Amino acid sequence: MTNEKINEVIGMYIKTNIFKEKNSVLDCSKNLFIDYGFDSITIIELLIYLEEKFSIQFDLINLDLAELNSINSISNNVNKMLVERKL
Repeated sequence: MTNEKINEVIGMYIKTNIFKEKNSVLDCSKNLFIDYGFDSITIIELLIYLEEKFSIQFDLINLDLAELNSINSISNNVNKMLVERKL
């Protein structure tokens, strides 16, 4: 799966479940915490959704929020997990 497709999945989740507006415009490179007001609960909810959607598992004990601060960075992590799962 491409990062672009993962970005779409993440963006749609954010628009419908966090912003409650499907027509919101998201910049995939912007910081979710600074630019969009995410907090730790919001990011955990997103990660749980992604775990269920893609059948992956984030290591919540060793989670580095700096690696998950934008849609692009989350997509990179999801894509990496999907590739590793196929190996």
